[in-house]
Amino acid sequence: MNATPENRLTARANKTASQRLVVAVGYLKDAVADRLLERLGRLDAEVADIMYSLCLIALEQAGIADRPHVRSFIEARGGEFRPVDIEVEADTFTRGIDVLGFVYQSLVAEGVRNVSGIYYTPRSVAGYLVGNHALGPETTVLDPCCGSGAFLLSVNGVAPENLYGFDVDPVAVMIASVNLLLKYPDRVFVPRIYRYDFLDKGAHADAAPEIPWQFDFIFTNPPWGADRIAAYRSFFPEIKSGERASMVIAESLRRLRSGGRACFLLPLSLLTTRAHGDIRRILLSYTRIDRIHNLDGRFDGVFTRFFAIDVSACRVDSQNYQVIDGRGDAAGVSIAQADYRCGDIPMAAPSPTGRAVIDRMEAARFTDLGGSRWALGIVTGDNKKKLFDSPRQGAEPIVTGRDVCPMGLTEPAKYIVFAPDTFQQCAPEAIYRAEEKLIYRFIAGYPVVAYDDGRRLCLNSANIVVPDLETISVKSACVLLNSMLYRFYYQSRFKDVKVLKSNLASLPFPRLSAETDSRISGLLDAYMAGACGREELDGAVFDLFGLSPAEKDYVMNCFQEETK
Repeated sequence: MNATPENRLTARANKTASQRLVVAVGYLKDAVADRLLERLGRLDAEVADIMYSLCLIALEQAGIADRPHVRSFIEARGGEFRPVDIEVEADTFTRGIDVLGFVYQSLVAEGVRNVSGIYYTPRSVAGYLVGNHALGPETTVLDPCCGSGAFLLSVNGVAPENLYGFDVDPVAVMIASVNLLLKYPDRVFVPRIYRYDFLDKGAHADAAPEIPWQFDFIFTNPPWGADRIAAYRSFFPEIKSGERASMVIAESLRRLRSGGRACFLLPLSLLTTRAHGDIRRILLSYTRIDRIHNLDGRFDGVFTRFFAIDVSACRVDSQNYQVIDGRGDAAGVSIAQADYRCGDIPMAAPSPTGRAVIDRMEAARFTDLGGSRWALGIVTGDNKKKLFDSPRQGAEPIVTGRDVCPMGLTEPAKYIVFAPDTFQQCAPEAIYRAEEKLIYRFIAGYPVVAYDDGRRLCLNSANIVVPDLETISVKSACVLLNSMLYRFYYQSRFKDVKVLKSNLASLPFPRLSAETDSRISGLLDAYMAGACGREELDGAVFDLFGLSPAEKDYVMNCFQEETK
């Protein structure tokens, strides 16, 4: 590994001195590891060399460094790294916890972690997911994105020779190999962990001959995020989203034996956003879904919800699976034909009434927001310098997410000088200055949308859509999006903590007559003037879709605590 500003430690006495480092406290809480990390923070050395030296010390502490198979492993890496003198407490690496993985994650800069996906699976999560499967000694197990080896280390009852791991990071390959040697100190074996790009199909022909083509089990936490440089898209044309995690799933299904099992740890957006319908359709078409685990918690430095899905490599005519919540409670879900058509994999089974409401809205679908104009709010690059708390010469109000309320805006509390060339990101001015537009709150679990005809600017916590809906005016679209009915539909379909363009673009809108559109848009004006309440707005939207009294009550009861 070459020395770069991102992978070289500079001399510093406090591990928190660099804002670019994130201590992996969610991965491991251990006082001995914390003290080691603090000492490492004083070194001027490359991260790769530090990790190599810690691996040598770990093998020495385990008493296996001089065994021929271990010595051979060490010598094979002697030309890649150089040893560093490090003070390490006794038994640091012999307590059955992944100190090596913790240290490595904590020493790599946050930007590098984001790009390369160095967010390793906590051992508690890996152990829970692997523990749901019965594995025998001859079972072959693969983690194609193994990191420091959390999934492989959680496997019990399988011969270590049958555990395989791939990673593109040579340091991760070294750490995972050493972790396996530490777990099986009495076994003579060569860890089958390889520096191998699972997504590069062009490299598969050059794979080591001892790597099987297919496996009995695959457990993995793939890198999350788009293939920004399009390195793999030609290999996976079926993954239109360009999401690397989806590509790993697709390749894993090719590498499973018939009837084999896989477990993928994934961001919740793969289940909930329209953009990832491609991989959901692949899962529905080529696997039997056995379980979905709704996992509480977050990875260090990753602010997203995540889940795990257990699948079997076989085709089925219908999907019936269990959803396990954070408390361990299970509920059965059967996928309806509508979900197959939409590529949906729901996390919960709607009641018959809830399903009827969704079906009624879909049946009335005439148009959607897909052809509308969209824009992100301004990213200044330095809010402290470019946003002001009071008016000043040349500055104008700018809308933030907290200023966005249902139907309308509160008076903005921030001001800005509009200078696009100085911003990190800025949409064309024409969309901010549109005669009519909708501004929606970005961080929210459902649409919170305000009508704006004041040509206001928006910060990136408030995004913009200029609706292009045949038969529906901008004001009417605002009323519909803020209604309890659309909130019900949105939260039934999507579980994101952010309101995404792809989700809004998929919402169904009915055909309105000119008279009906005028009446609905007039309700917005009346509401803003205090001449009508939410009940009247919601009632009008219910009537557009012909909901029965029982269906109306059902939707409102979903939010009764909030509407009291």
